[in-house]
Formats: sequence, structure tokens, C-alpha cells
Amino acid sequence: VLEYRAENETQWTQLIGTSPFSIENLSHLTKYYFKATSVCTDGYSIVSQPQHFFSPYAPLPVPYTQNFEEPFVAADGITSNRSTPVYWWNIDGVSFGYFFQSTFGSYAHSGTSCVGHSSNSNATGSCSDWLISPVINLSGNEQMKYYIRLAYSYSDGRTLTIDVMACDVSQSDIQSMSDTSRFTLVSRIRHDDLTTDYQEAVAALADYSGPTRIALAVRQGVENLNLDDISVEAEPPCPP
Repeated sequence: VLEYRAENETQWTQLIGTSPFSIENLSHLTKYYFKATSVCTDGYSIVSQPQHFFSPYAPLPVPYTQNFEEPFVAADGITSNRSTPVYWWNIDGVSFGYFFQSTFGSYAHSGTSCVGHSSNSNATGSCSDWLISPVINLSGNEQMKYYIRLAYSYSDGRTLTIDVMACDVSQSDIQSMSDTSRFTLVSRIRHDDLTTDYQEAVAALADYSGPTRIALAVRQGVENLNLDDISVEAEPPCPP
């Protein structure tokens, strides 16, 4: 016996039969809980502890926003080697101890959470850390926007460069962390004189259409920083 329900539901749906089960019509981008009960010759066994999984998703429409309010999920070692937002990839280049991670409290631009790029050593140096979005359907008229700041005022005045990257996945999606070589540079955004006040950054995505993954790549560790409210939206019209 297999039972399942969506996170926002209280009623369990029950399936009776022989494993494996096939379940159709699940909602996209939804957390589901599952529990199983074996049917023995002398009756039912104990019910397993519920386990959760996230349903597959279709390419996401624009506008799309990631504000990092949901808990990160554990890395699978194939697409990510650090915990990551659901359906995102988080790749730690394993240099100088810097990596992207969930951060809470007053560091957020909105809500109560954001993503931090930080190191325990407070060292500076080269790195190659990637935060890669789910597949998003672009029309050739979009832009990516994000907000960035330093986490601590003692680091004021640091300069950081963020590479905004994109990968056309209309023929095939990326499969592993080594596939970052398929990404092309959209924009290299230089953030001069970063402070603890959030700055807005925008990169035009006009050269990309169809199913696309977008990434932020950090090449230089510069103390602890915060990113929040990453969005993909239609480019505003030009002023008359």
C-alpha cells in the first residue's frame, strides 16, 4: 500500500497494488509526502515513516523570482555539491572555502532569507562557484535582475565581479557539475565599492530564447556577501 499527499494537503491518497507504482497528474514544483505499508500473509505491517520528494517541473514561465525563503535541500553530488534551493544547482569550486549557502535574518533584501557567498577563513582569492537556475522559457525580451551587498561593514569598499551566464537546453539539458562548460557569458557585472546596502544589478537576456538555464558565477572571494531576489522578467519598454 502506498499513500501520498501534497505538502499543503491533509488527506492521503491511497494506492493498493504491487510495487513499483506509477502516479500521474502530480502538480509541478510541489513537495509530496509518501509512506508505504507492506501487506504480509498475516495482515499489514507497520507503516513506514513519511518521506518527501519534489515533483518534476516543466520549463518555468516568465516572470520568475527566487527569494530563497524555502529551505535548501541536500546536495546530490551530481548536480550540486552544496545544499541548494529546490530545482537549482549549487556548485562549490572548492577554493579558499567560499561557497553559496542559505542565510537568515537581517541579511535579506526581502523576507527573512537570502543566499550568502561566504568563507570561514575570511581570505580572498580566486574561486569558481556557480548558482544555476531551473530551466526558464525565454522569448528573447527578458532581463535578469538580482540584489547584492556585503554582509559586514568592515569589508566596505571591496570590488566584486559577477559573471551572468546562460545555457540553451532546448536540445538537451545539462546533466552534471562538469557541464558548466556549456554556458556562455551574458554579462560580466563589476560591483565597485560594495557596502552593506543592497545594490541592484541587471543583465539583458535578449540573445536567448527558448528553454534556458541562467547562472551566477563568482570568480573571486571577497569576504562574505549576500544575494537576494533573483528574477527573470520582461525588459521594460524604452522611454518615448
